[in-house]
Formats: sequence, structure tokens, C-alpha cells
Amino acid sequence: MSSKIVNEMIHKGCLKTDAIIDAFADVPRVEFMPKRFRSASEADIPIPLGYGHMMPSPSIIANMLELLDVQKGHNVLIAGFGSGWVSALLCHIVGQSGHVTACDVSHAIEEDARANIAKFSFIGRDHIIDLQTVESCKDIQFEKKFDRVIVLDVYFTECNFERFLTQEGILVMPRENKIHRTKKTTDGKINIDAFQKLNFLPPSK
Repeated sequence: MSSKIVNEMIHKGCLKTDAIIDAFADVPRVEFMPKRFRSASEADIPIPLGYGHMMPSPSIIANMLELLDVQKGHNVLIAGFGSGWVSALLCHIVGQSGHVTACDVSHAIEEDARANIAKFSFIGRDHIIDLQTVESCKDIQFEKKFDRVIVLDVYFTECNFERFLTQEGILVMPRENKIHRTKKTTDGKINIDAFQKLNFLPPSK
């Protein structure tokens, strides 16, 4: 993304953390957008990706990542990688000592995401990411736990991602179009905060 829209989101208070700001600057959203929509890359709006998928607006992604509080070296799970933009942002943030696992429900969109992510040599060089296609919630099975989980497709909102969180892990996801943050405490308790002012997608008129 250009410094113009990054600066705009900083001004709005959507972007606050240096690591996230750097990722937004170094991994432009335009590289992950369908060509017919690239003229709108500077607009803070959601973009249709095809296959029934949407790319949420940059400000919502920024807010979700700020709530996720990802650190270098974290293991992160993404449900609904779409065109791969947020996956690439998170690879930038976790660095070569971290790892990103991402799933979605379309082989076609996985092909697009792989092609988009391949534009950024640091991701492949450091083997930071694994992409996979699943058919349903029951296909999401991992033996390991994740420091952070982010859900970017409403298809996955009924899945039980809390079970994959480490102690002190954080899950950020939309519920009824509002962004929610779930934190697992050191004693295994679950705390949920709802952010009523953050709409995942624009409300239907």
C-alpha cells in the first residue's frame, strides 16, 4: 500500500504498532487484488475476490491485527486466507522465527493466494507459511497450538478455534459482523470482548 493510505490509517488510529505499519508499507494490498479492482487499491473499502470471497477493508484488517497483538516468532493460524494479503502481512510480522498456517475452502483461491504470496521472496525463502484447502470445520485438525488465530471468512465463524489457542493465546474473528477478541488465560479460562463499532463488512442497507 502507498504511504498515503498507510498515513491515513495511522491518522484514523487504525494503525498504531510499528511492526504492523511496516508490514502494511512493505506488503501492498494492490498485489493481492483482482486486476479489475486495482484502481480502487487506495480506497478503504472491501473488494470482491471471486469464488464468493471478500477482501475486508484495510482499516478493518488493521484493527483486527492490532487486536491480535502478533509478535515476532509467534505461530499464527488464519482461517480464510482469501487472496493471501493478510497471510503475507503476518509473515512479515512474525519473521523467520515464526510461522503462519492458513486455510480456506477453495482450491481455486488457494492457487491465486500462492501466486500472490510468491511475489514476496522473503516468505518462500524463510518457509514461513503453509496454505491448505479444507472442506469444513471438521477438516481443521492440528496437533500443535497457536499463539494467535484470526478468522477472515464468515464461513469459519462456527468453528471451535479456542481449542487451538496456547495459554495466553488470542483469537480475533467476526461474530454477527462485529469484531470479537477472545483471550485464553494462563489457567485456561476464556475471556471475550466485543467491539461493537467495528463492522467486519459494511452493514446491509
